[in-house]
Amino acid sequence: MSAIKNKLLDTFAAWQDQRTIWILGGVIALSLDIFSYAFFQKGLKLDPCEMCVYIRFSMIVIFIGAMIAAINPRVWVLKIIGYVTVIWAIVKGFLWSVHLEKMFWQSQALAAGADPFAVGVESCSLFPTFPFHLPLDQWMPDVFQPQGICGIDPWRFLGWNMAEMMFVVYAAFAVLVLLMLAGFIVRLLKSFGKK
Repeated sequence: MSAIKNKLLDTFAAWQDQRTIWILGGVIALSLDIFSYAFFQKGLKLDPCEMCVYIRFSMIVIFIGAMIAAINPRVWVLKIIGYVTVIWAIVKGFLWSVHLEKMFWQSQALAAGADPFAVGVESCSLFPTFPFHLPLDQWMPDVFQPQGICGIDPWRFLGWNMAEMMFVVYAAFAVLVLLMLAGFIVRLLKSFGKK
């Protein structure tokens, strides 16, 4: 069993040294952002809410972190910057998705006639505060200016709303990145053990 585990970790360690996996991850993140803009916002006329634009931002940050690591994944500085950036974006995006899901269930409870004081009602801002004080809503208002209402989500895929689908996306990114990171750490520890 430990031979299988070592073989898997060696495989993930080899992956994280290759540009292809970093570029693929970054392109997937960017593609999901482009799809959300083109299909949901422009095609279905579903305006993004505050949490939605934060989630878009996190996917852009995943793309940036992956591209930094892809410059040369064998250079530790670039790889570590890539890992830190991607993991930060995954965590932030997941937390924003959780917040959006909470607002969705609050809106559902209110629509069913629940007492607003018992449910607890949160609202979105039309003036987002992006991390690092980036004025993305001013630089690219069509993409990053919230115009929708948080918690209002008529779209479904396999019975899941957008926030729930993002849980799956972030979980997939997290599993892959953490396995690659584990392979990197194991390889690093083995190299120190040989010295």
